[in-house]
Amino acid sequence: MALQQPQWNLTDAQYRSNFDLYVKVRGYRIVELCGYEVPSGSTKVIDHAQFGVIWEKWDGLEGAAHWSAHDTPVADFQGVSNQRIAEGYRPVRISGYTVLGQAFLASIWEKSTRTDRNAQWAIPYGELFSRIHEIRSNGQRIVDVSVYPGPANDTRCALIWENSDGRDWVVMESLATAYQHDFESLTGEGYRPVRVFGHRRDNPGGNPDTHRFISLWEREDGAAWVPLYARHGVTHLTVASEVPLKKMAGYRMVALGGFNAAIKPDILARFCPVWERREMRPVISNLVRRFMVKYDVPGLSVAVAKDGHLLYAQGFGYADKTSLEGVSSSSLFRIASASKPITAAAVMKLASQGSLAPADLVFGSTGWLNGFDASLDPKFKQITVRHLLEHSCGGWVNDNSDPMYVNPAFTHQQLISWVLKHRPLQNPPGTKFAYSNFGYCLLGRIIEKATGKPYDTYVRGSILAPCGITDMYIAGNTVAQRRAGEVTYYDQGGDNPYGIPVTRMDSHGGWLGTATDLVTFMSKLPDLLDADWLHYMTKPSGLPSSDGYALGWRNYNGSIFHNGELAGSDSYLARTADGYCLAVLINTRKRESADPDNVEKNSLIGLGHLMWSIRDQVDVWN
Repeated sequence: MALQQPQWNLTDAQYRSNFDLYVKVRGYRIVELCGYEVPSGSTKVIDHAQFGVIWEKWDGLEGAAHWSAHDTPVADFQGVSNQRIAEGYRPVRISGYTVLGQAFLASIWEKSTRTDRNAQWAIPYGELFSRIHEIRSNGQRIVDVSVYPGPANDTRCALIWENSDGRDWVVMESLATAYQHDFESLTGEGYRPVRVFGHRRDNPGGNPDTHRFISLWEREDGAAWVPLYARHGVTHLTVASEVPLKKMAGYRMVALGGFNAAIKPDILARFCPVWERREMRPVISNLVRRFMVKYDVPGLSVAVAKDGHLLYAQGFGYADKTSLEGVSSSSLFRIASASKPITAAAVMKLASQGSLAPADLVFGSTGWLNGFDASLDPKFKQITVRHLLEHSCGGWVNDNSDPMYVNPAFTHQQLISWVLKHRPLQNPPGTKFAYSNFGYCLLGRIIEKATGKPYDTYVRGSILAPCGITDMYIAGNTVAQRRAGEVTYYDQGGDNPYGIPVTRMDSHGGWLGTATDLVTFMSKLPDLLDADWLHYMTKPSGLPSSDGYALGWRNYNGSIFHNGELAGSDSYLARTADGYCLAVLINTRKRESADPDNVEKNSLIGLGHLMWSIRDQVDVWN
């Protein structure tokens, strides 16, 4: 169950104090934020406002970068928006409210490279539904909607929208007396409320009308919805009484919808909470369905394990688009650089047995690979095994000159000789993080030297077999070399998945496996390595720009993970701090950046976020 704390009726001072506590100290993020006017004896505008918020704990790296503001005057919001977008943020929530006749916006932003997320605010209410129609006509969907009193009590609206991901949606306005009827009608048609706000509108003659509700609903063909509980126009006392009961029943609050429901001077706060009981199967299938539609993914496999028990394993879509063969939980995928944690575990296993040491030299007369001529650059003879593991060997970086993609017909030995003859280092070993596939190729050869066995033979026998994994192999290069049960790969950037030397990439990116294989491997790490060596392998190196990279893993707050990408395939695996093991594999790749040197943006958009969302959004692993 995800850690969550809804709060309401917070003063400005209380909100700021709780923000420091939950976000800065405890590492929570904000998933809901709304403001509303309340009576006050003070003359300060901000003292006439209170705030509702939902704080939620997020395990993954992709959810860490959030920004929020609870009291931005509408007149200043364009500047705030420009600044946030320039910093790489995109809006996820905008909630309007008015205090003493002045309009404010509360907003939540997340760090994202997506460019299709847009927002508009201060929309006259009379233009709302024409704007919504335009958004629908453009093949987009509404993400958030709120309404609030504007100048002279003229209702204004705020919207956030993005490209459609396959969900149907509708925005509904209902009189207070008709909302329950509309609710039953829409839920009967398969829609579910995701955002509900109350608001007031005056009749043309100036007489106040009863408050109304504006609501956003979603429907997804073929989706298995999670159980829902929703209320509208209830007091904070009702919300307070329901929070512990819903938590005990496994529900989490996904929206609070606070608004001022009365005309001055009888200002009165009301709320429209929406709760969901997020069970494993519907949550994962719905997240995966949207992801595959959004990014045109042919096939996907996902698995989750905890405490050595497989909780979930499922294939989606097509292993081959021509034959319409479906992906199953036993479908084999190229896992690309998700191979590096396997190689790192093999090195740690040998180190724990005394067969080698992380401080051992790689080249030179006393190095493991002493048979190679390393005279071109004296820095070659300073490289240690640990430098290779933590990507600090000093060169051979993964960019458009990556040695692993040149001379594809060369054997490992021929390639290493060529690199040592033509590619000097850029930095002294151990001083700078620079992600290197070639470095992990060298580790594969060190494993062979230390064991007297081919790399894959040792790994299959000493790392995978003890985990109960028998069907992982080094991938072939060509279509003819596809193994039984292996998917077909489709690259969206025009690269040829069958024109790269995958077999030669064995120890840095060559393994084939299932999502179940990967979560099994991660579940068994404590059996493969004792606690000291496991800690050594997963402790961040601390090198500049290493971003939590340890030895074959990235580490974020105790969660270890790695991604991988090759032409036509992408992968992501993680072992969370609380022991959940997850893996997602797909048979396509879509680059965010056309710049081959922009390594950080060359993965498929959203794959890591999908995996962490699965962990974050499932509360009941039944």
